[in-house]
Parts: sequence; C-alpha cells; structure tokens
Amino acid sequence: MKAPGQALETEYEQLPSTFAFNCMRRYNKSLMSLGLVINKLAEGASAKGGHIPFRDSKLTRILQPALGGNSKTAIVCNITAAATHSEVGRCG
Repeated sequence: MKAPGQALETEYEQLPSTFAFNCMRRYNKSLMSLGLVINKLAEGASAKGGHIPFRDSKLTRILQPALGGNSKTAIVCNITAAATHSEVGRCG
C-alpha cells in the first residue's frame, strides 16, 4: 500500500525543473518571434513601410542581417529520434 505522500512525489518528479521550464519558454518565444519575422518578410511588410519585429528576441536580433538583407541563409537542425531524447521536446 502506498503512503499518502508517495503518489504526490511521483507527480512532481515528472515535472521539469524550473530552470529547464524557463529555458523551454525562452526557446519557444524565440522560435515564435522568428516565425513572425519570416511571415512579415514574406508579406512584404518592409516594402510597404511596415514594422518587422527583429527586436522581439535575441535570435531574431542575431539573424537580422541574414533575414533582412540580400544574403543566403542556411539553417542547420540537429534532430534525433533516439528514445533517450524524447523528453527534451515535450512541453505538456
């Protein structure tokens, strides 16, 4: 028979640490900002005099010369299907 507090401990063990949660939140915000910038550029907002939110995240600020100029950009993603990394990308 389980002790009353034992089930609670296992639920809390499944939650990510505060540091990991904050890191995931910042990554998601940066990726969302990058998506918004790319959408604005695709719509032609800069030609129409519209605002392109490059300053919304560090990622878009770093990529501003590559995204807004006449340059070619390559994005390299390191993706794995290994079971040991399955928990890294889960947020819910």
